[in-house]
Amino acid sequence: MNGQIREIPGYYYDKLKKKYFKVQTSSAAPASSAYSSLDIKRRKLEDERSEALALGIARQKGLIQRSSGLRNSPLSELLAGENVHSHRDVAQTFVAVGDSYFTVCANLNDATHIYGDAMSNRRRGLKVEDIFWSHEYFGDPGESTSLSINKAHRVAARTWLADTSHAGISIISMASSRVESYANVGVVLGPGISQGHEVSVYSSTAAPPESNILFAFGTSHGIMTVDKRDYDAHFISPKPVLHETYPTDIFALEFLSESPSILLSGGRRGILNITDLRLPKFGSNADTIRHPSSITHIRQLDFHRILVSGLNSSLCQYDLRFRKLDTPPTPTPPRKKPRPIQNPNPTKSILEYPEFHNTASIQHGLDIDSETGALAVGQEHDSVHPPVQIFSLHGGHTLRSPRVEKFDMISRDQVVKCVQWVEDVENRAKSLYIGSNGIWRYAWTGDDDFD
Repeated sequence: MNGQIREIPGYYYDKLKKKYFKVQTSSAAPASSAYSSLDIKRRKLEDERSEALALGIARQKGLIQRSSGLRNSPLSELLAGENVHSHRDVAQTFVAVGDSYFTVCANLNDATHIYGDAMSNRRRGLKVEDIFWSHEYFGDPGESTSLSINKAHRVAARTWLADTSHAGISIISMASSRVESYANVGVVLGPGISQGHEVSVYSSTAAPPESNILFAFGTSHGIMTVDKRDYDAHFISPKPVLHETYPTDIFALEFLSESPSILLSGGRRGILNITDLRLPKFGSNADTIRHPSSITHIRQLDFHRILVSGLNSSLCQYDLRFRKLDTPPTPTPPRKKPRPIQNPNPTKSILEYPEFHNTASIQHGLDIDSETGALAVGQEHDSVHPPVQIFSLHGGHTLRSPRVEKFDMISRDQVVKCVQWVEDVENRAKSLYIGSNGIWRYAWTGDDDFD
């Protein structure tokens, strides 16, 4: 049928079947009827919602065209053009870290991770297959949960879900030779039983060079640290007890760069603890920020601002100078059916990212390019949301990147766990590396150097 669809009294036009159907009263319509008056009301509401969603998407696409004001900014390189290359010899990636060199960590056989040394190969036309990929063996297989690298001391820490209290953390020295090397297992640590039985290790972060700590670890029963001198591991948070807001299920950790003794931590409860390791305070005396939902990532942006992501599609910035000192909520009896954490009175944020989509995935990639102000995030994907979304770090809106948005090397029920911005070519905008069924490099150049 061509032209505008006319409304005929007493009839409903089904856009899928492309024909009119007579509307029957609900009392007279048979049980199998799909066109009773109540069904028609429901269909019309669904049609209105779908049209409104499509219109909103179209308007959003129109709003994020390339701005003429960005043509002379570093971000213009990001929006100019895209090229993509891949390295397919890895299975699934988890974490990315780096500075003078960069690291992409992959789960090969639950015990081996890889890192790429691209900075020694910096040149025009760098491709992923040109990067030297080195392997590190961590021993004791198990489902990986995190990997962190202390670049100052050239040691790496990997965490996994172990079936014993004497394992779950492995610390090794990184290979320095440019050959594929399988290093010794190194030091294997576990959470022990002081905090309880069946303690799982979920997260890790490297301490600043000035600290006497080597790594901090987030577990199901609190926060652990490992000393730099003798690798002594111990908990800095109290043993969890009923009706106390002590840290549990810690999924994210971050040291403040200008204050090596300050550790930020957050997890399932959505409470971000700001802890001075010289005199740790927890529970009702803790210095906290209340995030809207469970916390999955914490990143420091500058002296005062931090970026926090979490469940229920919560991604926002906080200013450590201006925040409420909330009192702990009144404890309530546990429910029979667990429900997603949603704090009713969160701390006021200074910037939100409304297009971020992550309802329930704890492990998702996130990385920041502070030079161009771009934020890359792995998220739950559907027909509206791509697996990797690029945001304006300082504006909160999405940035158009057609090739990244078309990334499809991932199954429908998974999220991208590894993304990283890498300066791998001199005098160029950073490339974006995505780890999922291989390692994929996206470069924004404006020419055909990478074809």
